[in-house]
Amino acid sequence: MDWKRLKNIQRHRNNIEHYYSNLSKQAARRLISDSFIIIRDFISDHLNKDPMKLLGDEAWAVLIKISEVYEKEKKECLAAIKTLKYFSDAILDAIEDYSCTKCGTDLIMPQKKNMDAIEANFECRECGKVLLYEDIIKPAISNYYSHAVYFSHTDGDDLPITDCPKCDGIYLYNEGVCSSCGYEAEHRCQRCSSTIMPDELSTEPFCEYCAYVMSKDD
Repeated sequence: MDWKRLKNIQRHRNNIEHYYSNLSKQAARRLISDSFIIIRDFISDHLNKDPMKLLGDEAWAVLIKISEVYEKEKKECLAAIKTLKYFSDAILDAIEDYSCTKCGTDLIMPQKKNMDAIEANFECRECGKVLLYEDIIKPAISNYYSHAVYFSHTDGDDLPITDCPKCDGIYLYNEGVCSSCGYEAEHRCQRCSSTIMPDELSTEPFCEYCAYVMSKDD
């Protein structure tokens, strides 16, 4: 099952059931499109049946129509987003998954193509809200890595993201770059050659222990 897609549907469904939702029409179409994908795959893969026959021609036609409208616009947005230049491919993936905080839709498109992403302005195709790269990047990265961060805490793995030692952005440890400013930190201590762990980057180019010893020597 696509649990990420399903949990997003569930979150908005709960709001709708309690008579509160800030979703726009386009964002609602996305939920229906996502639901369609989950229903279709579940019926095909787990029930081993034909979705169209099981749901009926009328319901199937409605789902197909809404899904096609959304998928067409999403495809255009993704094509434009991919023309930008990013510090890391992981940043591209995170922005592709970003949803507008005003209306909830993920139809976000850069106003200009073929440029550095950090210099780009983005626009929501549904509500028209204009967003700078700095407006998008932190919530986009936090959301994209939320599952990985959760499992790093529960399983004891290293954090995949941490605070950037040069700005207030989010540093992608495995990618070796800050998602906000592009800074590439030292991951090897210049004093003892040990690996500088994610929670020690504030003291780079030294590990936390060496930084402490050097401060005592002073």
